[in-house]
Amino acid sequence: MPLNKPHSFKKALLGAGKNAINATFRAAIMPDLLSEIDWQEHLKSKFFKKKGNETLCIYCETKIANCWDHFYSVRSKDKGIINANSITNLVPACGSCNDSRGNKDWRKWIESSAKGSPKSKRVNRRKLNAIICNIQNYEKTYRQSFVNYQKLLSHKDNKKLLGLNRKYEGFRSKILMILEDAQATANDIRMILETKEKTKVQRQK
Repeated sequence: MPLNKPHSFKKALLGAGKNAINATFRAAIMPDLLSEIDWQEHLKSKFFKKKGNETLCIYCETKIANCWDHFYSVRSKDKGIINANSITNLVPACGSCNDSRGNKDWRKWIESSAKGSPKSKRVNRRKLNAIICNIQNYEKTYRQSFVNYQKLLSHKDNKKLLGLNRKYEGFRSKILMILEDAQATANDIRMILETKEKTKVQRQK
């Protein structure tokens, strides 16, 4: 397999930075429906396997869960945003499964050879089938409905909400503008450093 072109950092701030800011701004306005009782009761669900007093990762059932994974993606394909902090949208996972899955469809990912996936951890076929069946039953029990918060936030009947959202979007736009200025400054610094490094290399020849 041929190597791809090496990754460049020329637009590092505008790439990862913009995505992170936009995602954080979306997440910050989502109603938080969690409580201390909710998540503790949720952990008692029959779908979450135990090892002693510890809860196992729902995806691999080999490692102890140490984080929560959003079972349904925070955003749908039609840009409807679900409530990421709904308790039924959170499942216990181990760090490697959570990182490996990301926003991938759980069924395709769980049987893939992606680094950190249950298959890559050599979970045997029989156990993997049982895990898939368990997750499918969880999915049937806790069907997630998508709520388009963007549409609600632009509803003309709620003037106060509309005004607050305009103000909120203004803050996001200002931050993104600052990010663009920071990227331009980073480019200037990089150009100076590149010139110095190239001069040093030429002198060594």
